[in-house]
Amino acid sequence: MQNVADRTMHPHYQYLISLGMKLHEQQRDVRLLDYGCGAGEVVFALRERGVDAFGADAFYEGNTRQYHIPDAALGTIIREIPADGKLNFPADSFDHVISNQVFEHVTDLSVVLKEIHRVLKPGGELITLFPTADVIREGHIGVPLSHRLPRGSALRYWWTYTWRCCGYGYHKADKSIAQWTKDSLDWLDRFTFYRKNSEVRQQMAAQGFDVQNIEHEMVAFRLSLHRRLRHTAWLMNLRFMQAPARFAFTRLGGRVLKLRKLVQPVLQTKRAA
Repeated sequence: MQNVADRTMHPHYQYLISLGMKLHEQQRDVRLLDYGCGAGEVVFALRERGVDAFGADAFYEGNTRQYHIPDAALGTIIREIPADGKLNFPADSFDHVISNQVFEHVTDLSVVLKEIHRVLKPGGELITLFPTADVIREGHIGVPLSHRLPRGSALRYWWTYTWRCCGYGYHKADKSIAQWTKDSLDWLDRFTFYRKNSEVRQQMAAQGFDVQNIEHEMVAFRLSLHRRLRHTAWLMNLRFMQAPARFAFTRLGGRVLKLRKLVQPVLQTKRAA
C-alpha cells in the first residue's frame, strides 16, 4: 500500500489515509465514512486529496469535546453521534467505513455494528483497528497488562504504580505518581471496554458481516514507513509470514479487521441457482 500521508501523523492515520487513496484510485466516486473521527484529521486529509469523505463521533468526555473542527464542517462533513448511537446518514450511504481505536470505547458494540451495517452499501466494507482483551500493550495509559488485572485490586494499582515509577505511562503532566496511577486506572474503568476476540467476532457475524483478519497488511505498511526496514515489507505477501505477523500485532497493537456487509438476497440467488 502506497504511503501518501503526512509522516508526522500517527501510523494508524497514515494507514487509513493511504487506504482511502487506494480505494479512490480504484473507484473515483467512492464515498467513505470515518466512524469515531475525533478532530477529523483523516477526513480532512482525504478530502484534500479528492476523496468524498465524512466523519462521525460521539465526542464523549473520555476523549474531549474541544476539537478544533471548523464550524462549517460540523453537522455536514463531521456529524455528531447522539446518545442512542444513530448515525445521521441515510441507509446505504457509504462504500467503505473506517474506524481507528473506537470499538474498545463503546458500551454496546452491537448498536455500533448495526448502524455501520445500515449506512454501508450492499457489499460495502468496514476496516477497523482496535485492541481486544488479549492485547498485552495497553495503549491508552502506556502500562502493559493494566487492563487485564482485576478492577479495583491492590495488585492492579501497585503494578501500574511500579511501571510509572520506571518511567512508563502517558499524559503525566505534573501529577504525582500516586495521583497519575489513580486517575489513569479510573479513566480505563470509565471509558474502555476490552472484549474477548471471540465475543467481538460473534457480534460482528450476528450483525451480518463477514470478518477477515488483515493485521499483516498493517505490519507491511508499518515496515514501509521504516527507513531501514521498508525493503522487507514484501515479506508480508508470503503466506507463511502472515500468521505470525497477525499474532504479534494483535498482542502488541490490536486487531485490524475487514468486515464485508453480506448481501442475503444475492446469497439466496446463488444457492437457488
